[in-house]
Amino acid sequence: MEARRMDREQVRGALRRIRDTKGNDGKGLAGVEAATGISRPALSQLVNNGYMPDSRKLETLAQYLENEYGVEPAEQEIADSAAEPAAEMPVENRFGLGGRIYSTTDFRRAINTMDSFRRRNAMCVMIGCPGTGKTTVLREYVRQRDNTYYVNCWPYMGTHDLLESIAEAMGFALKPGSVMRATKQLLGELNNRPGAMVIYDEAENLRGDNVKKLDTLRKLCDETPTTALLAGTLVLKDALTKGGTSALNMAQITRRNCLIEMKGVQESEVREMLREYDLSDGARKGLIQIATDVMHGGMGNFVELLNICLDVAQGGQITDAIFRGAKKYKLLY
Repeated sequence: MEARRMDREQVRGALRRIRDTKGNDGKGLAGVEAATGISRPALSQLVNNGYMPDSRKLETLAQYLENEYGVEPAEQEIADSAAEPAAEMPVENRFGLGGRIYSTTDFRRAINTMDSFRRRNAMCVMIGCPGTGKTTVLREYVRQRDNTYYVNCWPYMGTHDLLESIAEAMGFALKPGSVMRATKQLLGELNNRPGAMVIYDEAENLRGDNVKKLDTLRKLCDETPTTALLAGTLVLKDALTKGGTSALNMAQITRRNCLIEMKGVQESEVREMLREYDLSDGARKGLIQIATDVMHGGMGNFVELLNICLDVAQGGQITDAIFRGAKKYKLLY
C-alpha cells in the first residue's frame, strides 16, 4: 500500500502555519500557490473555513507539504478523506462570499413576485442597475423552479439567433428554416409546456430601431400559456418608456403591475454578510459603502473587492491599507 498522506485538517493546519510564519521561502500562501497552482483564494477558503478542495487538489497540497516541510502523514489515507461528502461550498456561494446567496429583502421580494407573475401568463419586466443582483436572482430562480428557462441576450443578436437561444434553453434544436418556421415550432413547444416561464436576461440588448425581437417575444407569450420576463438595466426601462414596441411599453407594464425594480442591498444586510470576516473598521465601512452604492456597481463591485482583499490578507485581518490597495488595483484592472 502506498504511503499515507495528510488528511484535510493536517493540510489546513500546515497551511495556517505557513500563512503565519511566511513559510520556508518567505512568501506564505503565495509561495504555495506558485508551487502547486492552487489559487490563494482557494487556499484561504481552506485555511479560514475548512472548505476542502477536490481530492486531486488535496493530494497535491499534501504531497507538496510533505516534500517541502516534512510534515507527518495522516493515519487516514487521502482517498478515504475524499470519499466523505466533500465540504462543498454552501449553496449560498453564488455571490462569491465564501459561498453564500444571502436572502436579502430584494432577493425574497423578487422570488415571490416572479412566482406571482407566472400565474398571469403575461409579459413582465425586472429592472435594476448593474450589481443589484438581477442575474443572481434569475439563475437561482431557474435552479429552484421547474419549467423555467434562462436566455442570455447578446448584443447584435438577430431574431433567429434569439429563437435558437430559446430552443437551446428549453433543450431542443430548431429545424432549419425561416424565422416564421422557427416561431411556429417554438409556439408548439411552449403550448406543450403549460405554465412555462422564459427569462430574458440583459434584455436591453434586444432594443433598437428594429423592434421585431421584442414583438416576437410578445407573440410567443400571448399565444401560449407562458410567462415571459424581460430583465435589464435602466437602459431597458428607458427604451420601453420611450415607446417600446407596438405591443409593449413601460406604461402597460406598470399598469398591469408586472414590474420588479431591484433596489439593492441594505446596509444592515451587508453588515451581516461581513460579520464572519476579520475587518478593520475602515475596511468594513468602505465595503458597506460600495455594496450599497447601486448606481456604481453595488454588490458586483463589493464581491470583487472583498475577494481581492481576502486574497491579499491570506487569512489575516483585512486592514485599511489592504482595502485601499484593493480599490486601486480594481481601478487599474
